[in-house]
Amino acid sequence: MLTDVAVFFVTAILPYLAIIVLVDGLLFRLYKWMRKPKAPTIFTIYPADRSLTGAFPKLLGDIIFFPRLLREEKALWVEAWLLHISLVMAAVSHYKAFFNQMWFWEKLGATPTTFQTVSRVFDGVTGTVMVASLLFLFGRRFLRFLRELSDPEDYLVLLNILAISISGIYIRFYTNVNLLEMRRYFASLASFSPTNPPNEPIFLVHYLLVMILMIYFPFGKTVHTVGSGITNILVRLRRD
Repeated sequence: MLTDVAVFFVTAILPYLAIIVLVDGLLFRLYKWMRKPKAPTIFTIYPADRSLTGAFPKLLGDIIFFPRLLREEKALWVEAWLLHISLVMAAVSHYKAFFNQMWFWEKLGATPTTFQTVSRVFDGVTGTVMVASLLFLFGRRFLRFLRELSDPEDYLVLLNILAISISGIYIRFYTNVNLLEMRRYFASLASFSPTNPPNEPIFLVHYLLVMILMIYFPFGKTVHTVGSGITNILVRLRRD
């Protein structure tokens, strides 16, 4: 009975709480950033463009390519860039859990067998790159100069994302989770009438870890992934 209550909470209540906390938390962060006092002096190195439209390509390049990190530590830049790319690839590969787009691939001339092969290779590369990058970043935390600067949050976040990655790989290659059942479950969440999720314990573990990350994200250090770009844009807007 207790297990049924826990599963119901994780699959029918927690998803809504996680989304509310994630969205409201990010909006609150944005509000706090916008309320920060404006600097009395803006230091701009000539010939940097002061307008938002003119500076947008550079802002986008900073967000995507981390040029400052590349200049300071190339090995860390490689791993950080690969991790961010693998996160994007993972987001792309998860569309299968929500939508059936086989008709699109059929229009491109791909057979179901070809699609399955390409999908497995894509997901395998994504998982391998992500886990390798996370292991590098986690191991790097034990270097003396970083160990003294790290706190438990730094380790726990990396372990959480690593657990999400490994459990996702396990689900993809070692279980028989029914995609149709999974799509039906997420569609029921969207219609606010949750049904039973796929009957696979590792899926529930993976799902729970993702929601924990969603709840933590707006309040932790990982919010820098959106914060750096937003704060740069806010600075530009205040200049105009």
